[in-house]
Amino acid sequence: MLHDYMDVCSVTPADADRIDGYLSAIAKLKDDGTSFQCVYLGEGEPSGKAATIEKKFQFGSHVTLVSEREKLTAQNLPESLERWFLDRIRPMDDLVVDRRLVSGLADELADIFQRAPAWFTVNCGDIGATPRLGVFWSIYVFGLERGSCAVHCSWDD
Repeated sequence: MLHDYMDVCSVTPADADRIDGYLSAIAKLKDDGTSFQCVYLGEGEPSGKAATIEKKFQFGSHVTLVSEREKLTAQNLPESLERWFLDRIRPMDDLVVDRRLVSGLADELADIFQRAPAWFTVNCGDIGATPRLGVFWSIYVFGLERGSCAVHCSWDD
């Protein structure tokens, strides 16, 4: 019985693709030059994925993962990630991004993980070692012991 529960909680590359599709829809609706990408990081807890992040995003120095546990919204998303979804940079019109998009993503994550994932932000102290990730960018790492993903948020003018 425990084995079945563990299988349900596993995160796969297909799950990351599913999240990526949702994020692409949010970016398209925002229509302000923001892009989002979800990347599968493999099995294991997100707190142990710093080296994987360095490799996948080509950082030139070590990164640290900072817990977002104290900054989660009611949707169990980091406050700053929610701002990425809802705020528009240089909007071309008065469109307001519907908060239901955030709820939809939270529902997708709940369906995939079956419980609240842990969230971390990526910090790189050496700005010169930061790869070209966008004029403004953030990377969020999230998951459980059975698998982790990263969301790369960026904006270019």
